Amino acid sequence: MARSLAHPPFGVREADAVRRCVIGVTGGEVPPGEECVACGRVGQAPHVVERKGVGPCGVGHLGQPRVVIVRVIHRGTIRIELLRQPVQLVVSVGDQLVLTVCFSGQVPHRVVAVGSSTTWRTRPEILRYSDRTEYPSGYYNLGVAHGVPGIVHFLYQVTKTGIEPSKTSSLLNRTLAWLVSQADSSGSPLRFKAWVTTEGKSRNARPVWCYGDLGIAAVLLQIAEGSSNTSVNGLACRMLDTCLELPIEYYHVEDAGLCHGATGVAHIYNRTYQVRGDPRYREAALDWYGRALAMFKRGTGVGGYSKCVMPEPNGTSVWEPWPGFLDGSIGVALALLAAVTPVEPRWDRALLLSSPLV
Repeated sequence: MARSLAHPPFGVREADAVRRCVIGVTGGEVPPGEECVACGRVGQAPHVVERKGVGPCGVGHLGQPRVVIVRVIHRGTIRIELLRQPVQLVVSVGDQLVLTVCFSGQVPHRVVAVGSSTTWRTRPEILRYSDRTEYPSGYYNLGVAHGVPGIVHFLYQVTKTGIEPSKTSSLLNRTLAWLVSQADSSGSPLRFKAWVTTEGKSRNARPVWCYGDLGIAAVLLQIAEGSSNTSVNGLACRMLDTCLELPIEYYHVEDAGLCHGATGVAHIYNRTYQVRGDPRYREAALDWYGRALAMFKRGTGVGGYSKCVMPEPNGTSVWEPWPGFLDGSIGVALALLAAVTPVEPRWDRALLLSSPLV
């Protein structure tokens, strides 16, 4: 049960406004349980569990009952998935606790909480059947190809157009805050999972373009370069430095494609070298181009390159001829051309590795 502390900093009228905001966001489908207005630091409040596992601006579930910590009240929203069990919503403004609301019984599927960061959930109906079974509530995708980093890149480009600058900048900053809060270097040299859920499930990611630290770092580096964001720049550089030192086994590269193959890794390092001028990235790019060239098999696939596919999760890999851009021979050819010509590879805007607005 939530306990009131002495000298509440907010009047009843203000607390009621906050409560209505919280309850209104949930659609009024779940009646509130006990409520209180309390004073004091969030970390000291007796009814707030430890904040371990929650990012500096993030939203997370901790302990039993499930707890959501929301740091700042504003008009933006964060879509989150709550388990169908007792839930305690802890709301604060800055580091001052404002309100707790305890829900019990059935929590609606589409629960929304207000907060200082924003993210997007991948709905279960658009997942592969195998993932839909494992993640019946969907998940938060952290890959450049399908997830929040791609949205961050898009929002960054929108801010450069001058369209609704206050709104777009706010949305970019909130989304970027959520993404950065997902970085976790404990237990692994790699910081980002492929995706995460509010139930605590996740899947590891290898450092390639579509998922993992390398692709995410490439996106963050562009934002840092264009906005002089030193904290994002520092994170991106640390991620790239880590990727440079990783044993080859961490990459799990089977073919040469851009998406998750040797030329994709090589092209990111090449692009980073062009921006930063650090010879370490040049050496890494050359190393991965060499690996891609070693995969060439004359008379096979399309132009000597084949695509490695896995029809079933954890199944046997098979090789197929594939001319496609993202994971086929056309993409391999473009990446190799980018390595030996002075022409800027503007085609990689399709991979969010460059931007016409920067």
